[in-house]
Amino acid sequence: MESGQKMRGKRIASVGLAIACALLAIAAEDMTPNTAGAIADGKMKTVCVGRFLIDLPVEAEVTIRGGFVGGFDVSEIPESDENYRNRLRRMEEEVGATRDELGENSLEWSKTLQFGVAAGKVAVFDRQRAQGLDGGRIIEAEDFSVRGMLRFPNVSVAAEAKRQGVERGEELARLFARLTLLSEAGVHREPGFCLGHTFVRDPYESAETESVVMSAALPRHPDVHIVLYSMAGTDPAPGLLARNAKSAKREPLYMRLAFTTLRERQRIVHTLVGEELVLKVREPNLTTGYSMQFEVTGKQHDVYAPLLALELGSGTNSVIGGKPVQSSLSEGAVLKLWDRIASSVRVRPVGNAHRLPARTLGMNMRSHPPAGATPSLGGMSSSESLSAHVKSRAWWSNET
Repeated sequence: MESGQKMRGKRIASVGLAIACALLAIAAEDMTPNTAGAIADGKMKTVCVGRFLIDLPVEAEVTIRGGFVGGFDVSEIPESDENYRNRLRRMEEEVGATRDELGENSLEWSKTLQFGVAAGKVAVFDRQRAQGLDGGRIIEAEDFSVRGMLRFPNVSVAAEAKRQGVERGEELARLFARLTLLSEAGVHREPGFCLGHTFVRDPYESAETESVVMSAALPRHPDVHIVLYSMAGTDPAPGLLARNAKSAKREPLYMRLAFTTLRERQRIVHTLVGEELVLKVREPNLTTGYSMQFEVTGKQHDVYAPLLALELGSGTNSVIGGKPVQSSLSEGAVLKLWDRIASSVRVRPVGNAHRLPARTLGMNMRSHPPAGATPSLGGMSSSESLSAHVKSRAWWSNET
């Protein structure tokens, strides 16, 4: 049995170690360079995301992805004419090689497109027959795959959807006819939906479920990521603060102690009424990070009031799976940057041209992301990062 003196010595040593670790963490944070003047007070640029505008630091490298327009998954590819021709040829070869149940070419319909400076092609193929019961009667159904590509100078647009009716090929052709280059759209006045380099002019079919994701990185601060996510036509779901509170109750004490809540409140940004959650995170490796979120739940039947979610995180390792790193921005700097970005989010103003009304949703209804699903919005989450846990805690933990 150990003597009382030895036990007291061990307790003193353990307490001393804990104090030393805490001092090291505080020192690491104090040594974080305060770059508020360079980032938060620097020049900003305006980016169009869906039906919204946001101001970002001029150095931000912006990527627009996750486009869903008119019931089609839409992506943009900046590329050369040669690369586009190669991709178009591969698409045609794949469509031509697809066989139906009789072993014949499954191409059902195709159309070559030409709209001003844009040219492309749409194909309907891969017929799939199925039987089902409806009121005791056997019914037959046919589904098709629809795929298309459209070429603008220096950028291509690809769109596709599976399990569609044959008429959807014509709908995709009409959607392509509504596309124009963003620089040619008069985008700040003309109503429509921004996809990045291109712009879908209103009105267009099945607009009620449009969505898009913007992500931005700061080259001088690789641990900082910014994401803006817009999705119209979502089912009603608990808000950001309610989801966070419910998930926090289930966390063990050691995890709750790692988080400091800096803000937890309703926030109004221009006409957007949403909720804000700002957390400071002490990681197991003694680094400090920040997670800042603003979310508007939106209205189910209004494309101008979608589920809108903005996130800024710092202290995230740019290497996927890497351990969290010390935030390159001090608390004051990151809060100042966050406030400048968050307060800039606004509905893109349009002129007197036609503006889509709120309408009853039809096909392609989308649900709020399922409980427990953690989207890779930042694309930088770490399995060992408590800040990565914040996303699963507050973004999508919406079970009842």
